[in-house]
Amino acid sequence: MAFVGVFMLKRIAGGYRWLVWFLASSFVFYKYILEVSPGVLGHHMMSYYHSTGFGLGNLIAAYFYAYMLMQLPIGMILDRLGPKRVVSACLLLCVFGTLLMAYAPYYSVAFIARFITGLGAAAAVLGCIKLISIWFPQSHFAMLVGLMMTIGMLGAVSGDAVVQYCLQYYQWQHLIALIAWLGLILLLVFFIAVSDKKAPYSTVNNPEIPNLWQGLKQVGLNKKSWILSVYSGLMFAPISAFSGAWGVPFLHNALHFSLSDSANMMSLIFYGFAIGAPLWGWLSDLWNKRKVFLWMATLSSLLFSFCIIYVPGLSLWIEGLLLFLFGFTISSFVVSFTMIREVNPLILTATATGFMNAFNSISSAQIDTWIGYLLDKHWTGALEQGQRIYSLHSYYIGMSIVPLVILFALIMLPFVSETHWKSGK
Repeated sequence: MAFVGVFMLKRIAGGYRWLVWFLASSFVFYKYILEVSPGVLGHHMMSYYHSTGFGLGNLIAAYFYAYMLMQLPIGMILDRLGPKRVVSACLLLCVFGTLLMAYAPYYSVAFIARFITGLGAAAAVLGCIKLISIWFPQSHFAMLVGLMMTIGMLGAVSGDAVVQYCLQYYQWQHLIALIAWLGLILLLVFFIAVSDKKAPYSTVNNPEIPNLWQGLKQVGLNKKSWILSVYSGLMFAPISAFSGAWGVPFLHNALHFSLSDSANMMSLIFYGFAIGAPLWGWLSDLWNKRKVFLWMATLSSLLFSFCIIYVPGLSLWIEGLLLFLFGFTISSFVVSFTMIREVNPLILTATATGFMNAFNSISSAQIDTWIGYLLDKHWTGALEQGQRIYSLHSYYIGMSIVPLVILFALIMLPFVSETHWKSGK
């Protein structure tokens, strides 16, 4: 059936490239399920592995450490070999790592499983961006990257709300195993359906592609690549802090919303992100300007993050609205993926994006771990079913990292240069 579907889409003008985009974006969807599900399963993992908050933060961060380490290699290999083979191999790693996580008897095995999963997930965003660059014109790039992130945020919503719902009926290990089998289905469909050699702007087997280290050197010597990457990492980190480990416990334990309400409210960040990401991309394409939207959104997300954490006595609806607006505004950082593409050659799209995503991974790993460290530092000794319960004061201190890193991102913005899609190479 997959072969029939591909044949029919090829008969439709432009139809096949949308299938390629959808399947690549589905990997991003899957990647976010893998990424955020520990936010709901975290208290089960702490109890099962007899872990502290710092230990849970490190377990979750193992995914991001691997993701970070693979960004540059995967980006360079994608530019050199093309996305089909690389993405397929990385999807297989995700499936294996997730299955291992489902049956891990010890903390050390679970850590290795999360690390392997992070290795595979490294190709999700990069592979999709590479496929967009070879199948679609440059003038559509920012909007399509934003739509890719919309698909990803729907995965994040599934990773929070759906997993929380399913926990009422299934053990957490069984849920992780089910997620692994869904990944295997995606792998088979992607491998059968996707081509990267006949794309209009394909760079597969192009003799002009620099070797791996020359391409990295070209991106790394560009100071604009560094500035954009630091900004992107600082803006991405707060999303990880809320979705990865601490958002749901903060709302439940510190603000005393129910566990189901907390998971549903956390999903509002991703709904806001899903709407905002393509909108910021579309507006920046339409106006042929990027930086003005980064200024507006970064300032707004700083204000909303402060209100979410520090304004007391907010109702369920007001807190939910603030979380939605926070996701909507912070999604603007996705435009920086387009900007780093525009300040580097088209042929090095994946290398440049991998360079930026490495910073996103570093910031994600650090923020989860440091919030966990600060929470442990101010823990009063309260326990509930083997899980550490942190006070409101502890959360105020630990979660202060979120508005702080957004403030640093704001400080970076004057050093970011404006780009225009027409000026891309």
